[in-house]
Amino acid sequence: MTVKVPERIFDSMVGLIRKSVLQEDLQEKIIAYVEYKAIKGFPFAELAILHYSMMNGAKTKEILAICAAVELLVLAGDILDDLEDGDAAGNPWLLDKAVGLNASTAILMLAINLLNQSNHPFKEEAAGIFIEYTLLACNGQHMDLTNQLPDESECLNAILLKSGSLAALACLVGSALAIGSPPEPIARYSRYIGLIGQLNNDLQDLWGRNNKSDLLGRKYTLPTLYLLKGKSEASALIRKYYSWEVGQDELVRNNEKISAAILESGVHTYIGVMKKIYQNKVKHELKHLGVSHQYIDQLIQYTL
Repeated sequence: MTVKVPERIFDSMVGLIRKSVLQEDLQEKIIAYVEYKAIKGFPFAELAILHYSMMNGAKTKEILAICAAVELLVLAGDILDDLEDGDAAGNPWLLDKAVGLNASTAILMLAINLLNQSNHPFKEEAAGIFIEYTLLACNGQHMDLTNQLPDESECLNAILLKSGSLAALACLVGSALAIGSPPEPIARYSRYIGLIGQLNNDLQDLWGRNNKSDLLGRKYTLPTLYLLKGKSEASALIRKYYSWEVGQDELVRNNEKISAAILESGVHTYIGVMKKIYQNKVKHELKHLGVSHQYIDQLIQYTL
């Protein structure tokens, strides 16, 4: 089975939507969301398929549909995340928040229903993973929403719970569909893969990407925590902003100063070091699986 099959994943997602969502406008809205998501690819479905192949699962069309359902589940989570955070104005589901919320519910039920209707012998194992790891991700999302991330340790814990659990869900569902009970190393390294992906996102969202800025949102992420500890004039201004001593206009007026301070602060090096730590953890766990190097090489690509 080919591992990277974005076109087939897209077709499968659209097929599931057209089959299960009867209201025409809602159907087209959800398909438009999938098309928007397709720009960045379907990494969760790909991870599920990769792990199914890695565990020598039999080649069936049903597997592609279930892996597409994993991506739909994550899409529903992305929509809810943006509606809760309110910090990604360019995403289409925020154009009409009520419609986006209803669509997220439909997408979530669609994904779960697909698994329930499956004839796969290990569907109960996969369903258990769906529920367990979605709930773990909700715990991480709560920590994120309430900004309960005062230090590096708590921040890493929240990322492992939220992003780590979603990556683990994909990897473990793929493995469970192949062999029923996934090997324990997969549960560990898949969470690290999710964490690394979130570190990349947090660095990109630090200051002004696509109308989204974690600094402007006073969010606590590893990059913002690093800057808050800095000794530069810009870091002092950011600390005042986070303590509500100055407003957003003051931060925006100092855009060039903050941008320069970010480049000079060492935050990119810091996040690079953190990524390296977890990349090594992934490699360590992969040694215990005894799988082909072709799969190991593909998994390593998700840690870059």
